[in-house]
Amino acid sequence: MTTVDFISGRDEAVLVSREVDDLLLHLRGLVLVRSLLAARGATKDELDAHSQELERLRRRLADIIRGPRL
Repeated sequence: MTTVDFISGRDEAVLVSREVDDLLLHLRGLVLVRSLLAARGATKDELDAHSQELERLRRRLADIIRGPRL
């Protein structure tokens, strides 16, 4: 392993970690907002839109955690 490989690997880990943190924050926010919308009488379409986005982000998070497919 060269110094460049090590730095590159570390930088990639930082970027992945930041992306995971961002996704988790976004997911938490969507869950909270969806609950507020439901409590305030949002339409089924509005709640479905939040649910679809939650599912999309969950899949993205799983893909990141799973890592590259070799």
